[in-house]
Amino acid sequence: MRSMYFDYKRNEEKELPVDGSYVRTAVMLSKYNIPYHIIDETVMEKHAVVDSNKLKVGNCESNYVIFPLTYTMGSFCADLFETYYENGGKMLFLEGVPTFKEGQSHEYSFKSNVDMESIINAQEFTISDRDTEIQSTHRVYEGKEYIYAVNLSDDKGYTVTFNGNFKGFDCIDLETFETK
Repeated sequence: MRSMYFDYKRNEEKELPVDGSYVRTAVMLSKYNIPYHIIDETVMEKHAVVDSNKLKVGNCESNYVIFPLTYTMGSFCADLFETYYENGGKMLFLEGVPTFKEGQSHEYSFKSNVDMESIINAQEFTISDRDTEIQSTHRVYEGKEYIYAVNLSDDKGYTVTFNGNFKGFDCIDLETFETK
């Protein structure tokens, strides 16, 4: 994204292809209840390593890397993802593999080696109905696991079941912070 900054026409209302793909990817992952982190190339250069078939960026470890529309990669990230792929790391390119490295035409040796359904099925919890406006995320805080779920609809209610290895369940009202 950083390299595209000067190409933006801020006064135009239309969506740019990379922006649209990025937003669609984030919405899709939230809808499918897949926790995710956004990886920045600058941060990766300082903190990313490949450990076997996992990508580690700081304290975060990823089993899968999902790419929205991506035109180019910097050399460090391109080489890192080549190593990740060669070590069996799982990568999904939603709109094709990039065709540039450092802005120059380049053919990468990696390609998608996992599909979205496999990523969904590998999650620690699933939701019974994906065709709702319920979005959720799973986090661990101070040793406790949390699923934060929200209904984004203004006028529809949904009944869904979260399936997973849960020891208990509390519902917290985010307006009053009361536990039910």
